[in-house]
Amino acid sequence: MIHSKDDAYVLPENMEKIYAGLVALHASDKTKLLVTGSGHVVTRDAARHQVFEAARDFIKRIEEN
Repeated sequence: MIHSKDDAYVLPENMEKIYAGLVALHASDKTKLLVTGSGHVVTRDAARHQVFEAARDFIKRIEEN
């Protein structure tokens, strides 16, 4: 899960609620990343390269399993 601390539309606390739901579902591989310097659309804002790298790393990790 990736969320911006600076998102003016969706509060960061919502990520915690969704993450807790994943834990309840026993999702085997879950990751949280909070970025700064971006707004609601993290793939288009300042932290986009960090977002892309985190997504790439996650995909590589689950492909290996």
